[in-house]
Amino acid sequence: MVVSAGARLDGPSGPGSLELVRRIGQGRFGEVYLATDSTTGGQFAVKFPQSSLLDSDEAIAFKNDLDKAGRVKHPNVVEVVWASPNSLPPYLVMEFVDGDTLQSELGRRAATRDQLQPDQVRHWFGNLLDGIEAINAVLLHRDIKPDNILIDGGNLKVADFGLAKILDAATRTQTFKEVGAMAYLAPEGWRGETSTIHRDMYAVGLVLFEIATLEYGLPIPSDRNGDQWKETHLFKRPKRLTDSRSDFQRPSSSCCFGSSPSAHRIGSRRGQR
Repeated sequence: MVVSAGARLDGPSGPGSLELVRRIGQGRFGEVYLATDSTTGGQFAVKFPQSSLLDSDEAIAFKNDLDKAGRVKHPNVVEVVWASPNSLPPYLVMEFVDGDTLQSELGRRAATRDQLQPDQVRHWFGNLLDGIEAINAVLLHRDIKPDNILIDGGNLKVADFGLAKILDAATRTQTFKEVGAMAYLAPEGWRGETSTIHRDMYAVGLVLFEIATLEYGLPIPSDRNGDQWKETHLFKRPKRLTDSRSDFQRPSSSCCFGSSPSAHRIGSRRGQR
């Protein structure tokens, strides 16, 4: 199958029911197209792995994860509605979110120092924590960063499961050293250690800091190469939240994290330390 605008492919409404409209995103490991369902008129986002990776370990992981990704159902997660694991190339059909990325929104705000209000910060904290908790019940996301989080009507939705690893697959727990933006890759990823849920939690912490402060939570290396990023994650001291936001104080209970169930659990654990 040739992946290009105008191509027709199987979808949730049956064989040949989806037509690719245009490419809406591309990265090192995949590309995403906007597609229209000829039966319902609905719009979807269709994700393909890069053709250069079709014979690589990353592409095998992509194919093996397709059926598992559809098990994640949550308002703060971009839903996978259909998958075609045996086609060439394999692909995911996802809900189409016609909104901006968190990275773009935070970048615009940072340019004018337009800080989010505390209530909005708490709301987005709850969105992100709840979405990641739902994902981690099935998958390790492994590539959490603001560019993989979408804004949908004021709420956050976590996207991009193409590189996830299955938590309950013991034979597939080794780290892909290339996966994950260097700015959000946990120390165990740099050391080549087995990936666990803590790898996602590390990236989530950095994203939460950016939401609250519009700043990256670690010193940014002057020469942003792999060696300097590795040193940053392994040895540099994180910034203090209260140094960037004087209106935020150290929480004394889980109430300071918002109303989401996972936010309360994290708040409770913090209070015990």
